[in-house]
Amino acid sequence: MSDDKTLKEREEEGKQVIREMFGDAFLDTMESNAGDSPFGPQPKYSFGNAFADFWGRSGIDRKTRSLITIAFLIAQRLPNELQNHVKGALNNGCTLEEINEVLLQAIPYCGFPTASAARKAAENAVRQYQQQDPVKPA
Repeated sequence: MSDDKTLKEREEEGKQVIREMFGDAFLDTMESNAGDSPFGPQPKYSFGNAFADFWGRSGIDRKTRSLITIAFLIAQRLPNELQNHVKGALNNGCTLEEINEVLLQAIPYCGFPTASAARKAAENAVRQYQQQDPVKPA
């Protein structure tokens, strides 16, 4: 992890990863949500932790991380997060065929109902992705 970086440096590094994966509008929404919650700045912690410390690691590329993340989100039955990460995966260079293979691989391990729900979420994400302006790499 980034023990030698300040919290602010990690936060900025994480924001850049979010911009590259999801775009400015997504980051703007996250930042807005971080400031509006009566429960504290939980979304801000994801900037430095999830996105800088983990998505920013060099051990595997972002495309591979995206496919792994999709599998985890399918298993946890988190369709909203899955939709976000399917769009991020497309921005990270994943193909529809690769994402479909992860959806299919979930069937024997997560079950048909879970895989079916994930497929619907992924289809919705792809429709949204195809209607938006593409995220331009930094």
